[in-house]
Amino acid sequence: MTRILRVLTRPNVGGPMRQAIALWHAGRELGQQTLLALGSCAEGEASFDLPALGIPILEASQIDRDSEGIVRIEPMQRRIAAIKDRQAAKAIDSLLRQFEPHVLHSHTSKAGWLGRKAGQRAAVPVIAHTFHGHVLRDYFPALFSAMLKRRERSLARISDLLFAVSESCAGELNALGVADHIEFLRPAVDCRALGTAGARAARQLMAVGDGALLGFVGRLVPVKAPLRFLDLLQAMPEAEGVVFGSGPLEPRCRAHPAGNRVRWMGSKTDLGRYLPGIDVLVMPSLREGFPVAGIEAAACGVPTAGFDVPGVRDLLAAADGSIGIPENAGLPGLVARVRELLDLPRQKRVPSRRDSLLEACRPERIAAMLEARYQGILARPKQGRGSC
Repeated sequence: MTRILRVLTRPNVGGPMRQAIALWHAGRELGQQTLLALGSCAEGEASFDLPALGIPILEASQIDRDSEGIVRIEPMQRRIAAIKDRQAAKAIDSLLRQFEPHVLHSHTSKAGWLGRKAGQRAAVPVIAHTFHGHVLRDYFPALFSAMLKRRERSLARISDLLFAVSESCAGELNALGVADHIEFLRPAVDCRALGTAGARAARQLMAVGDGALLGFVGRLVPVKAPLRFLDLLQAMPEAEGVVFGSGPLEPRCRAHPAGNRVRWMGSKTDLGRYLPGIDVLVMPSLREGFPVAGIEAAACGVPTAGFDVPGVRDLLAAADGSIGIPENAGLPGLVARVRELLDLPRQKRVPSRRDSLLEACRPERIAAMLEARYQGILARPKQGRGSC
């Protein structure tokens, strides 16, 4: 049985956590024993209801070689905080001594930093990391981004396995000089319970009418460009909007001239109950990893409209073979594409490659592929790792 310590920065309502949950359950069916170590969400950030996930919640003092479930590393958080980061590193060191995993697999930036360094200190046989996107462009000032690039390059040298959830993400990381051995692996998304609710029931749940309904799913932060979504609604008076998400841009979004034509739903962990009622999912992001919301929308028969940017282009190509809107086409291009989709009968909007996309993202398939890669490293003669 492969013992895996999977480390995530925080259990916020987003793609990485959704995938970690799916992999925990799929891995258990394969005979893997997974301990999922989670940091803390920021104040006001939407978090998963951990007791509702069907995964045992454990105390750090309970952990031993037979443990499987969720354990919290409270000091670990997204923002840099020297004292808490040291506390989090010590907590991970302690978990590694107690659990003695064969594999340490980190997800998201802070967990990747603290987790992989701890894995090196403890000489964990396999150190792996998944990039669910990256923050090396479009997030921070140039000097800070350069520092993050140096850190990621050094962490890559101590990583046995590196994965990216889209070809765009892997290509960018390669171009940025992070590493040249990053493998492309689709996100693990459990869509079995999606698409069962009808459009009418979903609209009743959202308390919206029968007219054109455009959806936005994501954190209300600059990289997700929610204000572009509001601009789109302003340019399309024939449509209403529904927003699933929260974040620091929410006050500006609600104050937008089109804000009074939006149903503000907050963050939801059960999007499958709502997505069938949407006509088009709009993804105006500056970049994505591989957007889980788009996979879930496809499972519900809903198309996505977005720009030709990393992550979004991968989703569109996988879902229906389409090409994103050129960024220089701006708002008029986005409006034209959304109207083109709305003009189609609902049954004609269903992404044409939906079934192949859902199969590629099936958690059991992804867990089996990861297990094969773990075992491939474990079977090799032990070698020294580079320094970080």
